[in-house]
Amino acid sequence: VCARLYLRCVQVTPKITPPLSSIQAWGAKMAHLTLYVFMIAMPIFGWFVLSAKGKVIPFFGLELPALIAYDKPFGKILEGWHKEIGSWGYYLITFHALAGLVHHYIQKDDTLTRMLPPKKKS
Repeated sequence: VCARLYLRCVQVTPKITPPLSSIQAWGAKMAHLTLYVFMIAMPIFGWFVLSAKGKVIPFFGLELPALIAYDKPFGKILEGWHKEIGSWGYYLITFHALAGLVHHYIQKDDTLTRMLPPKKKS
């Protein structure tokens, strides 16, 4: 997550050719924003779940502190929410991948190819 956020901050996003319509550009921004929110929120939400259940949270050989007090029934509720939100995340990821394929095969723009590493010159 940290590596992806760092790369997002330091890399320049190439322009799409031909340019997107304003509604498509807005939709892309909202989808990407939502993906980043999920990417940040899901691990933190999982941390809350494990904290409420009284579980140890290992992190690179260290033990993270509990974010909330032990409360097993509340932990079960949080776990249900975590799973439900995760399912919605999978739907969003699927939609995002399908949108990339629509751009590539139907709209015939360079949305998908611009994400690939540059081809080596022979």
